[in-house]
Amino acid sequence: MADSSSSKYDAKYAENIANDSYNNKGTTGKNFHAIPPNTKVEHDIVVNYAKKCCELVLKLTTDCCIINVILIDNEGGIFESDTLLVSINEPSNTAKIAMRPLKNVSANMLVQVHVGPRANSTNLNVFEIDVALPSFCMFAQHRDDVNAIDKSPPSSHATFELAGKHFDKLVSWVEKSFILTADLNVGSQGLMAKFTHMTDGEKVEKLFLQVKRTSENIKIKLGCNGMGLAGEVIQDVCKHLGVTELECAASFPDEIDNFGGILEDVNNLHTTRSKLTADMADSSHRVKSLVVKAEDARQLGEMGIMRQIYSELYTMNEQLIGEYSKRSNNHAALLQALKGVNVMISKASNLRMGKAKAKVVSKAREALKKKDKRKICEILCNGE
Repeated sequence: MADSSSSKYDAKYAENIANDSYNNKGTTGKNFHAIPPNTKVEHDIVVNYAKKCCELVLKLTTDCCIINVILIDNEGGIFESDTLLVSINEPSNTAKIAMRPLKNVSANMLVQVHVGPRANSTNLNVFEIDVALPSFCMFAQHRDDVNAIDKSPPSSHATFELAGKHFDKLVSWVEKSFILTADLNVGSQGLMAKFTHMTDGEKVEKLFLQVKRTSENIKIKLGCNGMGLAGEVIQDVCKHLGVTELECAASFPDEIDNFGGILEDVNNLHTTRSKLTADMADSSHRVKSLVVKAEDARQLGEMGIMRQIYSELYTMNEQLIGEYSKRSNNHAALLQALKGVNVMISKASNLRMGKAKAKVVSKAREALKKKDKRKICEILCNGE
């Protein structure tokens, strides 16, 4: 089938050449609408330290021009839009497309490359290629000759152990999940790899992977600034290695301190909510009493007293509206704080797999009901 298709393409190319005088009046010797039949698109993904992004590099095997490139996100959510159209300013047989994925997940992209024989061609050939995006392609590997990224060590870490048989698979995971610009520091004692996220924000994410190898197991220390990133890495490692049970010890002092503040907010908001509810109940009871008194005054014909009671009732109603606004704001703040608690528990659970993961969730919720702040933090860090 491949040979038949190739021969048909060659025949069509010859036909285009033969019809050159008809398609392009006043030109001879060259067809401006056809490209050589052996034209192919080669691609690679590289790190651009200066621009702080990863680049999709496209190259043609012939001397044609890449006019447009369309990136279609098959997974969804990797980029700001599902489709990215790039028009090449100076078309040539090579194009570089800057990419800044929003998520640390592997993805498959469909790339359409519009190719013409000249830079100003309007009749274009469309090539479609599948491009695999590594999970952590936005993390640049540290190199001695590159100073564009922050190389200082991260402030927090997570540690866990795996069976010794997984070492080679772990190395292959690093090679598959990152864009390596230098050889990995792999030896008989283990592995060391250092990466920094290419971002222009104030918060710079770092990822240091230190693996110590023994005869029976491998001890992994994952240095990073955020518990969420550590969880993403651990989940991806376990998926690649086929690990279903994993325990982990974590040390993220900054995040734990912030989480302690969220727990304090939850307790304070609960206390305020109870007080506001009690105050509203008293005010509601007072309103009912005033309504009855006002009706009694009306029936007795005491209009002056009735006006006084309705005036007080109006004031009470305004106070109730104000209290309702306070209670509504308190409820919104409480929901936001509880959301932060759930997110933190989810981050901590993602540091584990299997029974250890489920145990962190159940134990943390038990401690949360008991309002045991110290116990919750211990569970998130140590798993129990």
